[in-house]
Amino acid sequence: MTMQWIPLKALQPHPDNTSRMSPQAFEALKIDIDRTGLYEALVVRPMAGDEAGGARYQILNGHRRAEVLRALGHTRARCDVWNVDNEEARRLVAIGKETR
Repeated sequence: MTMQWIPLKALQPHPDNTSRMSPQAFEALKIDIDRTGLYEALVVRPMAGDEAGGARYQILNGHRRAEVLRALGHTRARCDVWNVDNEEARRLVAIGKETR
């Protein structure tokens, strides 16, 4: 696991993500992050690069935090990068919870 600042445009959601957040909770998270600048790091895994050779990452935990950061105009996010295979990624997405 390594901590990195990753451009939000390089992050893609995991297709098995079912995490949902009410509009009120989303707004509360947005206000909190905007006010404090603090949030739990997103957990991502490296994926194959894009056509231009840029790095790509798949979000395993932190889908809503990524949405909030985009909504606030951030261009990058603090991420823990985990090297996991597809099976482990699906397991992590299935048990992941938004905690902020």
